[in-house]
Amino acid sequence: MKKISVYVHIPFCIKKCAYCDFISFRYEPEEAKAYRKALLSEIESYSDLLSDFEIRSIFVGGGTPSLMPENFHEELISAIASKATLDKNAEITMEANPDSILERDSKGLRNAGYNRLSIGMQSFDDCILKTIGRVHDSRQSRLAFEHARKGGFENISIDLMYGLPGQTMDIWKRDLEIAACQLSPEHISAYSLIVNNNTPMMEMLEQSPGLFPEDGQERGMHHFCTDFLKLRGYGQYEISNYAKEGRESLHNINYWERGSYLGLGVAAHSFIGKKRYRNTGSVGDYVKRGEEGKTRIAESESLTERDEIFEEIFLGLRMTGGIEMDIVGKRHHMDFGATFKKPIMDLKRNGLAAVENGRLFLTRKGMDLSNSVFLEFLNVIDQNY
Repeated sequence: MKKISVYVHIPFCIKKCAYCDFISFRYEPEEAKAYRKALLSEIESYSDLLSDFEIRSIFVGGGTPSLMPENFHEELISAIASKATLDKNAEITMEANPDSILERDSKGLRNAGYNRLSIGMQSFDDCILKTIGRVHDSRQSRLAFEHARKGGFENISIDLMYGLPGQTMDIWKRDLEIAACQLSPEHISAYSLIVNNNTPMMEMLEQSPGLFPEDGQERGMHHFCTDFLKLRGYGQYEISNYAKEGRESLHNINYWERGSYLGLGVAAHSFIGKKRYRNTGSVGDYVKRGEEGKTRIAESESLTERDEIFEEIFLGLRMTGGIEMDIVGKRHHMDFGATFKKPIMDLKRNGLAAVENGRLFLTRKGMDLSNSVFLEFLNVIDQNY
């Protein structure tokens, strides 16, 4: 049976973080109630589609899904599971913030069907947390982790960030020490800060650029993270993701391997067949469409072969295992090694990529310069497709 992953977007937050440009809105109980109804209606509308698939993973993200009432989560997971076959080893994740998870019955979340939590801690330095607009402190992060463990969660991921204003290498080392050695979750995501336009973080960067680590310092933070975590049993399997053996995120891997996924909720994206879809980005419009029995899809795009080849390379090379050149080539009726001979040779000569047993993968230096690497392949694709 064909496999699919499901992403559910819960767009509500207590407060928007200074760096965030995701689709999110302040939590209001009445609006959340209407959204809940519309979301369940959208799930129902995909009954026929989901019946053709086995669900590999469910990821409920946001926003802050843990703000929603506890009975909502049981209803949500049950509604999805009733429309398709759940893989016996399905990964079912809820994204949460430390402060909101402490207000929830973690055993109740396990009973609702979740078997994995992804907790956005970002840093254990209270000054930095305040600077970036987080509403929790480091003490709450530790308590939230303990609370989740007591509730029966044996698979927990922690999100950390580096390149933050005021963050030194010593602070970053301490963050990693607390995360990996004291808490010891099954999975750690370590993301470099991306400063987006029209955010308070961009205003801060423009006014006080000296607060932010320089590019070389940020790269050093990434290298230290990879080495430090490796010594403590966390293998890097993607540029920003590390896991203990067998604890890699199935949901993430499905995305990077270009597996099918269905997005539910406002602004959610889907990829099924050779098409991408995006739901409306307005909560009001999303709810209204549900009430009127209309599709929530606002945009759709059919991928060309050019698009598909580039995506396979771009997403596959983000993973440390890289891509199997013969498989990609056969899928697109080409000789991969011959088509991309020049960029592969150039990248190997410059120490940016390597080839072993038919697999092309990026070196550490290549991962540092991944955008430039992808551009090399894109140039060849544009010449041939």
